[in-house]
Amino acid sequence: RTLNEHITGVKGFFHDYYPVKRLPRMCGASSGTWQQPRVLALDVECVCVEGNPRYPARVSLVCAAEGVLCDDFVRPLQPVLSLGVLSGITAEQLAGATLTVDEVRERVQGLVGPDDWLVGHALNKDLEYLQLSHKASRIIDTSYLFRL
Repeated sequence: RTLNEHITGVKGFFHDYYPVKRLPRMCGASSGTWQQPRVLALDVECVCVEGNPRYPARVSLVCAAEGVLCDDFVRPLQPVLSLGVLSGITAEQLAGATLTVDEVRERVQGLVGPDDWLVGHALNKDLEYLQLSHKASRIIDTSYLFRL
């Protein structure tokens, strides 16, 4: 069995988890030409800001072959109420952030090709925070594969 057959064989995987929602932006839709699919890891760390308890504050995208493609801190548009205990983000890091969430979203959208494999933990949430979608058949979500 191929990796794709193994993953898609999990009952309910696509129906229950992907695509997250019909969001307006699709990964890989804005630019880029890829010779072959890559394996990319995505992680979004959030903080609590006024009016939004899960505001993207750091977005990291790493390619297995190319290394770090993006590791950006996001400038909050609202006052930060809590950095959270698990994010590892400091007030100093956010103070130095210059990119908006829209700019980081566009960057990720341009870096992820439509046939790239996207790997991460609870990717449905990370994609939702960025208001992005990706092909369900090209997602490996460790939160679903390795439930504790």
